Amino acid sequence: MKKQKTIKKTKQKPKQLKMRSWLKIHSVFTLTLLLFYVACGVFGGFDVLGNDLKAKVAWAAGSTISVTVNALPGQPMVSSNETCVADVSTIDLNWIGSEGATSFAVVRDGLTLASGFVSPAFTDSNVIAGVDYSYVIKASGAGGDSFSDPLLATAKDCTFLLSDLPILSFGGGVTASYSQIANQIGWVLASSAIALIFFGSMFMIEYYFMKEAIFTVGELDLSKRGMVPRKRKEVWQ
Repeated sequence: MKKQKTIKKTKQKPKQLKMRSWLKIHSVFTLTLLLFYVACGVFGGFDVLGNDLKAKVAWAAGSTISVTVNALPGQPMVSSNETCVADVSTIDLNWIGSEGATSFAVVRDGLTLASGFVSPAFTDSNVIAGVDYSYVIKASGAGGDSFSDPLLATAKDCTFLLSDLPILSFGGGVTASYSQIANQIGWVLASSAIALIFFGSMFMIEYYFMKEAIFTVGELDLSKRGMVPRKRKEVWQ
């Protein structure tokens, strides 16, 4: 047992020597640094150390740190206009409010239609009449990407009909087509027919009662004069 203890002690001696060596080196470095500053103060004046310290403090206080933060672009606010160009249905998209964006992309129903352009407008001509489409605008900038709220747009039916051809112009860009005129004429004819049926019915009812009243008064007067047949006279008696 004693031999084992001596072995442990001999193993611990190198660690103690290393610790003592580090302490000696640190003490010597600290003492040397202190003697250096004292020597500078004696031979160069303590004001030199003070001025040096003040200069370092002033430099630290007056220095500025410039930090550049790249923010996300503004969220685009998109609007649509469904039009017809040469009988082809198109959906025009326009958006605002995307400050800080350097490029845009158009996403329709989850698929990217176009990207990398800088104009805040896009025309989608690859649409089917009567079909609803959902559009999202992606604005890209130095700080990342921002997305607009989904916009639902329905493609317009651009089938040409002769009834839609304008035939009258009222000035100021106001025109009337065949279908519009036909609709107005139809309403006039329908309202006239309803008015004719109503007033005709009222006239017939009034004529019937007036006729009965006239005949009744006339027969009564004739019966008083004795000029009504016996059967009709018996009815009045």
